[in-house]
Amino acid sequence: LLQILELNPGIAQAVVDWIDTDGSPTGAWGAEDVYYISLDTPYFAANRAFEDTSELRLVRGVDLQAWQRLEPFVSALPGQTPININTASTEVLAAVVTEWDLAGQAMLQAELWTTAAAQQPVDDMKLFTDKMFGEGNTPLPQGLAFTTNYFMSHTQLSFDQLEYRMATLYQRDQGRARILRHNREIL
Repeated sequence: LLQILELNPGIAQAVVDWIDTDGSPTGAWGAEDVYYISLDTPYFAANRAFEDTSELRLVRGVDLQAWQRLEPFVSALPGQTPININTASTEVLAAVVTEWDLAGQAMLQAELWTTAAAQQPVDDMKLFTDKMFGEGNTPLPQGLAFTTNYFMSHTQLSFDQLEYRMATLYQRDQGRARILRHNREIL
C-alpha cells in the first residue's frame, strides 16, 4: 500500500515496531522507544495493536502529508480481519494481491475488479482469483473474504453555531450489531 500511494516503504518497519512488544528496531526505519523519547515532544511506542487509525499519525515517517494519503485506506479493527473483495478500494485490493501478480498488473486488475464488484458482488473466491489472474494460475490469496463484519457510521450534526461529528464502529455478531466504539468531535 505504501508503494502504491508513493510513500516511504520504511513506514512499514516503523509500524511493525509500534505494535510489537519487543524493544528491538525492525530494519533501518524501525522505531522503538529510544527514537520516540528523543523527539521534541517525547512519547513511547504503543507496543500493541492500533485501537484507532489516528494513532498512525504518531508513527515515525507518518507526517501530515503521509497521513492524508493513508487515512482513506486504513482501519483499526479488533484482531485480524479479512479484506472484503467486494468493497475494498482499488488501492487496498492491489496492495493485497501484489504478491500474486506475476504480470505486474495489480493496479489495473484491481481497478477492473472493483468496478465489476460494485455492479455485481461475488461470493466465490475462486471466481475472484480466476478473474484477477486467469483460470487456475494462482492459489487462493489469504486474508480475503466476500463478507464484512465491521462497519463505520459517520454522523455530522449542526445545531445553531455548534457542529458535532461522530464516528461509530459496529460489529456484526450473529445477526446483531454491537457498538464497539464512538469517536466524537466538536468542530
